[in-house]
Amino acid sequence: MAESTKLDMALARFEDAVDRLEGILRSQRQVREADALGEQQDGSAQMSEELAALRAENEELRLRNELLEEANGQALSKVDHAVSRIRSVLGED
Repeated sequence: MAESTKLDMALARFEDAVDRLEGILRSQRQVREADALGEQQDGSAQMSEELAALRAENEELRLRNELLEEANGQALSKVDHAVSRIRSVLGED
């Protein structure tokens, strides 16, 4: 009888140890999942910042493009006017 009591006590201690081990493993998994989620959120925040910077850069480039197109139109007009004057001087109307 004493042997079965010792065995029962040993089994109870073993089950307690297994329960504690499962709890620790569960906690570690939750920490890893939280870390992964945090990294994901950090990555999302960083991507949002990069996207905002790219949008601002795109807007700057769009404005610069408009200025260049306007300058190009002015240059073409001047060239056309100059060619017309040269033709008129040469008598090629």
